[in-house]
Formats: sequence, C-alpha cells, structure tokens
Amino acid sequence: MYDSWRFPGYCPQCGSAYPWTEKNLAAAADLIDLEAQLSAQAKAELKKDLGELGSDSPRSKVAALKMAKFIKVAAPEIGTAMREIVVSVASEAVKKQMGL
Repeated sequence: MYDSWRFPGYCPQCGSAYPWTEKNLAAAADLIDLEAQLSAQAKAELKKDLGELGSDSPRSKVAALKMAKFIKVAAPEIGTAMREIVVSVASEAVKKQMGL
C-alpha cells in the first residue's frame, strides 16, 4: 500500500518554493484575479499573502485568515479550486488554522 507521502513544497535548506509549488501559487493568483467582487487592491493583497501560506510565522496566520475568508466568499468554483491549491502549498499549521 502507498502511504500519504507527497512532494515537499519548499526547500528545507533555503525555504524557496519548488517549481511545482510556484506553479500552484501562480494558479492561485490567477484564481484571485477571476473573482469579480474584489477590488484591485484586495486582489493585490491576497496575492501578496499567497507566499506566506507555506511558512509558520505570525504573518502566515494573517494570510491564512484572509485566504479562508476569500474561499468562503468567492464564487463556488473559484473557492473550491483555491481550497485545493491551498491544501497543496500551505504548511501544516496554516492548514490546521484554516480547518483544512
């Protein structure tokens, strides 16, 4: 049987996102842009916060709260896709905070 191993999202030495994580983050940014209800400023802030989801820092807690709120208010198809991406890129602490 296979266990639940998955590719790491970030380099353990330098903390940089691996290419597959960068692609997920770019897709998440595209989803944010698709949400018509958000202002340009709100979209820019959410996109800036995407990079914080992979770490366990005070700033990641704020980013997690903002992203959870976005997922709830976004159009259903956008929210569902964003949730799947966040699950793949977020740290375990962020996922726990978001209830994922």
